[in-house]
Parts: sequence; structure tokens; C-alpha cells
Amino acid sequence: MTATDLRNPRSSSMTTGHGGNNKPVQKMSAYDSETIWSMFFSITIIVTCIKFLLIPSYYSTDLEVHRNWMAITFNKPLSEWYTENTSKWTLDYPPFFAYFEYILAYFAQFFDKNMLQIRQDSYMSPETLFYMRLTVIVSDLVYYYGVYQWIQLMYHRQRNVFVSVPVIRQRSNYFLSSTSFTHIMLFLFNIGHIIVDNIHFQYNGFLNGLLLISMANICNRQIYWGSFWFAILLNFKHIYLYMAPGYLIYLFVEYCLIRNSRGLITWKINLNVLLRLATIVIGVFIISFLPFILNGQFLNLLNRLFPFQRGLSHAYWAPNFWSLYNGYDLIMARFYRTTDRQSPYTGGLVQQTEHLILPTITPTITLILIVFILIIIAVSYIHQQQRQQQKKNINRIKSRSTSNQNSHSNYPSEIRFLHLILLSSLTFFEFGYHVHEKSILLVIPTILPLIFVNIDYAQIFLLLSMAGYYSLYPLLFKNAESLLKLLLMAIHLLISFGTLNNRYRIIKRWLLDKYSTTTTDHNDDDDDNELMKEIHNEFRQNPPFSFLKLPLLNVLESLYILGFLIIHLIYTFGPYLLPELLGQRFQFLPLLLISIYCSIGILYCYNWLFTMFLFTS
Repeated sequence: MTATDLRNPRSSSMTTGHGGNNKPVQKMSAYDSETIWSMFFSITIIVTCIKFLLIPSYYSTDLEVHRNWMAITFNKPLSEWYTENTSKWTLDYPPFFAYFEYILAYFAQFFDKNMLQIRQDSYMSPETLFYMRLTVIVSDLVYYYGVYQWIQLMYHRQRNVFVSVPVIRQRSNYFLSSTSFTHIMLFLFNIGHIIVDNIHFQYNGFLNGLLLISMANICNRQIYWGSFWFAILLNFKHIYLYMAPGYLIYLFVEYCLIRNSRGLITWKINLNVLLRLATIVIGVFIISFLPFILNGQFLNLLNRLFPFQRGLSHAYWAPNFWSLYNGYDLIMARFYRTTDRQSPYTGGLVQQTEHLILPTITPTITLILIVFILIIIAVSYIHQQQRQQQKKNINRIKSRSTSNQNSHSNYPSEIRFLHLILLSSLTFFEFGYHVHEKSILLVIPTILPLIFVNIDYAQIFLLLSMAGYYSLYPLLFKNAESLLKLLLMAIHLLISFGTLNNRYRIIKRWLLDKYSTTTTDHNDDDDDNELMKEIHNEFRQNPPFSFLKLPLLNVLESLYILGFLIIHLIYTFGPYLLPELLGQRFQFLPLLLISIYCSIGILYCYNWLFTMFLFTS
């Protein structure tokens, strides 16, 4: 138990007074379901209206990609979906997404039949633009339903897990002090979805909605439904394989391995559960792939899904470990001048490349590295489960007191599941082959349910969302969207820093009051005295260089966030102030700076999560 653990180890009630009497220290506000759902639907409507306003905004070639996919599925037989190559924008998503495009194509003919023609060049009309934007907005209903499921889970079914610190709401400052408002706002006003889906053009909100539904089912102990929806998701977009190891480790250890009478893992497998899970997942894949197998298109489909010939990094480097690797290789080559070759990975082309100084990274190397890390995670998880159960058994022998047992309990399995998902997805993001910068959108919604479980999660969210969302800025490169990008980020920062800071100030007062009372009654409890010191250190008001601190972050983390101002100035005004340098000779430099700077923050968060996983319960 640390000062940052926000779950009350002794009691979830706020009504216990000094000396154990019934005089309330602070009355817990009653849970107001009607208020929460009115907030949910109001914010949903506001966000949807914003998305409608963005219909005429800039769109990328991804819109033409999806238009072409509709044309392919509408005009060609299923046996030719993954071989048609009239346009360079060939179909390279799993079968369920192809079926999804087929459904969209059916309704598209009522807006503009010309958009369903297969052509080599691009096609656009006002009707086409409106319809394509509308499909994204309507499909986002799946994301809203996923958020709805999580709000139900966090504030109805398992409040003691995700928001066990009492829902203290101050009437004078309701929105800033309400955990439900923070969760709803950060879930629904996802500026990553707005940038990538509603401006740049993709369907990430719809897919993340399926992910939220799956995770909510798993956390609600409905593992078969959770596995079903995750299998469905994998057959919509295979990039969610990033999270599959997390699902596999959690479900296998928690539900497939039999425990003995003392709760320890015995390495005996519950075949009933394992076979049910396997049947569900395999059944979904059979339904998805069988038509293409029967038509002899399975190999063509796999070649489209896993194009390893595209190279280690995308044209714009994803902010992961390999961007630092590429940057270091580039600096070393220019510093030592050991080669006359030009850098092959700064030309904006998607291709296989060789590094100038450092060893060239192949798909096999990345796969070995990822598997090695995942094995460490799996072994550590199993060892941690065994160790925690042994501690529980020892405490049970020492005392039969329920409160004493609870005081040493580890995190609920739901928290461990989400942490596994975070680690799994970030491991693939950091060390995967040909990772897209947009892949960070898979990670950020996963940490949102945890922001009121532990202050570390809240701090990680602030850093991860800032670095992750800013790394998407180069997708909107036109001047018309410059102000919009700043406005979206400003709103996100105000909401996240404002609400989380206000909430944790309330929590600080509660913790100090609670544990001051506890240590007064139990002066011989060394653990509680140590805990008081940790609370004071964690929430101290005036640390060194406090004038540089942002809410919840330390000085270095705050300086990192403030450093985005410098990066943004270079990215925005650099090509105009230094046209010969940044406009001609080093056109890739502003993008390189964004990628490397964002990768530092995301790698820092990954290391933080990994450390938490290895060294805490």
C-alpha cells in the first residue's frame, strides 16, 4: 500500500468519525444516476455537433482509400476483393471490415452512384464527402455505446474498483469535483478521434468502441462475451493484435489455470473454460475467413494484411523506440561522416531501408524482441499472483479479521487486466515493425478507467495523451487547420489538468484527514506512520521549483509538457523563418523533431507502467 493508492483499504465509507464514533467527518454525496446520464447524453450531443461542423474540413487520401474499398466490394465478386488493384489503394483490412464497406456501399448509391465506380484516379463530389463523413459520425455510435458500458461498470456495478474513493461532489464546483464528469468528458471528447476520424478520415472511434465493449465485458466477469467481441474486433482491424497477448495472459492465468484450496496456481488447466474460449474465438475467425478460403483467396488476403516489405518505419515515423533508433543513426552518420549515402528513411517514402551506422532492423528482430518482453510480462504476472496469494494465506493464519486481510489485498483483477492490455499494446507500439503513428489511439482509451484508481495512472494519462495526441498533428498540415489543432489541444488540457487536479486536491484532504485519524488511534502501527509520510510527500504543496510545476506532475515532467511549445513553434514557423534550411535542405527535420520528442514521453510512460507492473501489486 502506497500513498498513491486511492482505494480505501479499511473502509469505503466516509462517515467514520474520530475515535470510531458515528459522527461523520465528511458526508459522501449520494450517487445521482440521473445527473450522470444527463451529462453523458448532453456531452454526446455536443461532440456530435462538433463533428458535423467538421464535414467540410480537410480530408486526406484515406477518404479515397475507403471510397475505393466501397467500390471494390460493391462491383467485384468476393473472390476478387483482395486481388483487385486498379487503384493503388488496395483493400488491406480483414474480412469483417470488407463486409462493413460492402454495407456502406449499398447506402452510398442513394447519395452518388459515381462514388462506387472503380477507377485509377481519385473521385470526389459534395455528396460523396457528406456521405463519407456521415458514415464516420454514425459509426461512432458504437464508441458511445462502449463508453456507456464503461460508465455503467464504473458507477453502477463496480464502483468500489474504479472509483472507490467516495464520489465527493461540491455543489459550488460540481463539474471539476465530479469523477463521473471527468470520465465522461475525457472518453467522449477524444481529440485523437476528432483529428484522425472526423478530419483526416478513418474509423478508429467505431473500432475503439468494440474494444471498450470487449474490455467492459471482461471486467464484468463476462469473459465469453468479452472474448467474442475482441475476436470480432480483430476481424475488423488486425492492428488490435497488439492487445491480444494481454487478453491471452489474463484469461489463461485467471480463468484457465486451476488453483488449489489455498488459492495457488497448480498448472492444471480447466479444459471446460479453455475449450469454450477457443471455440468462440476460432468460430468467429472461421465465419470471417471461410468464404475467402473456399475461393482460394486466403494467401492473397494474408499478403495484404501483413506487408512486411513496407519497412521498419512509416513515412512519418511513429513516436516509438525506433524513431529514437533512426534519429541516433542519422546523427551518428552525420557526426562521423563514415558514409556518403543519403539517409533512406527521411525521404517520405514507404519502403524497406538500411540504417547508415546501426544494424538494420528486420521484422524477425522486432518479433523476437516483442516476444521476449511479453514472456517477461507473463512470467512476472504469474509470479506476482503466486506471491500475493501466499501473503494472503499468511495474513489469514495470523488473523481472521476481515479488515486486516483487506488491508493487504492486492489490486482487483480488473485493474491488472487493464494494466496488461496497456503493457501489451504499448510493447507492440514501441517495438513493432512498420507502426503507424495513429496506433496510439488504441492505447489512450484503455488507461481512462484507471485515472481514479491510482495517481500514477492519472499522471501517465496526462503525459501519454499529450505526447500521443500531439504526434498526430502532422496529419493536419494545412494552414486552415492550424488554429483548430491548438483549440482542440487547449480544450483537452483544460479538461484533463483542470478536473484531475481539482479531484486529487479533494482526495488529498480526504487522505490526510483519514490517516491522521487512523494514526491517532493506532500509534503503534509503523505502516500507517510511514504511509502518512508518503501522503505528505506525494501531495506536498511547495516542492523545489514549484513555479515550474503543472498539476500532478513533477518539475521534469512539467518541463517536458512545456517543451511542446518550442516544438510547435519550430514546426509551425520554422519553414517560414528558415526557408533555405527547413524548407529545402532539411524538410523532414520538423517532423523528425515531433516524432522523437513525442517518443521520449511515450517511452517514459511505457517504462513507468512496466515498473509499476513489476514492482507493485
